[in-house]
Amino acid sequence: MNRGRIEQVDVPDTVYRRPESVFVADFIGRATFLDATLLAEPADGRARVVALGREFETDCQDGVTIDTEVLLMIRPESVRLSERVEAEEVHGDIGRVLNAIFHGDSVEYEIETDTGTIVAQVSDPSVEDILKPMDCVRVSLAQDRGWLLPKTDYEDDGTAAH
Repeated sequence: MNRGRIEQVDVPDTVYRRPESVFVADFIGRATFLDATLLAEPADGRARVVALGREFETDCQDGVTIDTEVLLMIRPESVRLSERVEAEEVHGDIGRVLNAIFHGDSVEYEIETDTGTIVAQVSDPSVEDILKPMDCVRVSLAQDRGWLLPKTDYEDDGTAAH
């Protein structure tokens, strides 16, 4: 509920993976919201977008149109970090590690990108592969794990309006 109004009633997986609003996405689990550019009118629940300097297709909420300002919601476990790269600045799919927290079975990273800070979770890391603050790395998203939402209830500080 948001201000006494029911935002979404559904099975847990749908609420988590396909939230009806930024509020629900932010309320249920951790999420990163990235500005995305819609390239064409969505069809059959899919949309062509540009985010993190890459063009790809993702699922989208019903009602999103080419005229809608959109955000791409990604969950930490859906962010992929590949090879370390030598870079002076972040741009496109190149990000910089701001923080790394070792949890034993996983490492949680905060990654600076030119479209905002992304939270990434890497499961079962080998010690030699753990990134350190200031390392630069290539960032991508797991296929079919993004969710495009209207930007209607998103605050400038990167949180959902409560």
